[in-house]
Amino acid sequence: MGGFFQQFGGRIRMTTNQNLQLTHVEEHEREQISWRLDDLGLSQRLKPDLQAAHTLSCVAFPTCGLAMAEAERYMSDPLDLFNRLKQQYGLRQVPITLRVTGYPNGCARPYLAEIALTAALRDSTTYTWAAVLTATESTVCTPATSMKAFSLT
Repeated sequence: MGGFFQQFGGRIRMTTNQNLQLTHVEEHEREQISWRLDDLGLSQRLKPDLQAAHTLSCVAFPTCGLAMAEAERYMSDPLDLFNRLKQQYGLRQVPITLRVTGYPNGCARPYLAEIALTAALRDSTTYTWAAVLTATESTVCTPATSMKAFSLT
């Protein structure tokens, strides 16, 4: 990012949802910045779809030594499934806070989400997801041992 701002003006703002915002960009630089982000393969992130903008995951494998499961690298599959379910029930345009973490310590703040998947130990060798569904006044945590397996296909 340092090299990016040596070429272009502006500032970086980090948000509480782990996003970066480019601010104070001069009007005459916007098109050049858009081209540069396209060259870097980041242009699609300038305007994410509604659900992607309300979804957060931790880095998990291979970065986190405490991770029990994938999160960030795996996120596209559960996000696609979630979007299909929202479409099926007429909720495509409703933003729902979704969080996925590879370890229950809360790096992606799953306990603040409306729906979260948190890695959990199923037995001594198998890790799975536990669903955390947050309602207005209460939180329901479904232990991994009682969850049914589901396919993302």
